[in-house]
Amino acid sequence: MKQLQGILAVTGRVLLCIIFLMAAVGNKIPHFSDVAQVMDSKGIPQPKLMLAGAIVFLLAGSLSVITTKNVWQTIEAENPNLWSELKSSDIDAMIDELVEYKKAHFLDDRRRILTCGGTSRSTVRVLWLPPAAPGVDVKWETQLYGMVLAGFTEEAVRFLQKTRKLSAVEARMMVAKVARDLGMS
Repeated sequence: MKQLQGILAVTGRVLLCIIFLMAAVGNKIPHFSDVAQVMDSKGIPQPKLMLAGAIVFLLAGSLSVITTKNVWQTIEAENPNLWSELKSSDIDAMIDELVEYKKAHFLDDRRRILTCGGTSRSTVRVLWLPPAAPGVDVKWETQLYGMVLAGFTEEAVRFLQKTRKLSAVEARMMVAKVARDLGMS
């Protein structure tokens, strides 16, 4: 039974490796210009550079599927409490804790966080939204800003047409205003 598990594990890893390799070698590399054009049409900055990076990650990913198990086993063996050092694996609880911290330490700050993430300089970048105007549905507004920030302009227009019953022209004007608010234009 143990031998069968080993064979199945190796087979699974090889098949996963093939998925990553085929994405790079079977699609992205031979159709580099076409894929870069699609990326450019979606508003991705420097699409050729980003695509080259994606190909590197796909190739590295294919190798990592085969090699990472032993690496992680070594790391975990050297530090058995590695995962328990994390405060929590419950993302909602962590967000709730951050909100409570902000409320307790920054009483007058009514701004909202739209996005939060790491930067190449190992710092955290936070994109803030101004406080919601009275009577504004915060969840709705945050969803709209998120769509515009992600470059989903047409989806944002349809969202406004559906949720606010705006005409296409009115919705496009509002999307343009949101883009200006975010410093995108």
